[in-house]
Amino acid sequence: MRRPLPIVGLAMALSMASARAQQPGSLFRYIHLTPRDTIALGKPFVAIAYADEIASHVYQLKPGTFGGAERIRILTDSAGRVTTLEFQYAASAVFGTMLKDYVAWLGKPTAIDNTARRRTVAWQDSITRFELTAVVVGDRQILSTRMIDVTPKR
Repeated sequence: MRRPLPIVGLAMALSMASARAQQPGSLFRYIHLTPRDTIALGKPFVAIAYADEIASHVYQLKPGTFGGAERIRILTDSAGRVTTLEFQYAASAVFGTMLKDYVAWLGKPTAIDNTARRRTVAWQDSITRFELTAVVVGDRQILSTRMIDVTPKR
């Protein structure tokens, strides 16, 4: 039996309602901000009131909008559809713990890429790529996850 996703232990930027809506083994494609406001890969980004535009087609959720991550960025294409959700975690987040939790939830990774300063573990299906990354900058490790829409373009 799979255990429920603990928000803090998993350090995932998904609310428990969002996590329960995702089936174990399925890749994450959305986050719920409120019962009526969702940000989903491949869909138009309409929750603009909750974010600041920090570059062309790049938005950052306002502080306090959503828990679980220090920073959440939304990348859109020229048509305004969400292509990527990026989550950066606090310095207290632990790569090994996050990896263990994601493997328990998503199964065996489909790709692993390690260098001296960067470690990326990924899961991918036909429409979504989910990445867990640790980057060493000086004496600091920065942990992040990314949900990427890989739906074939029409």
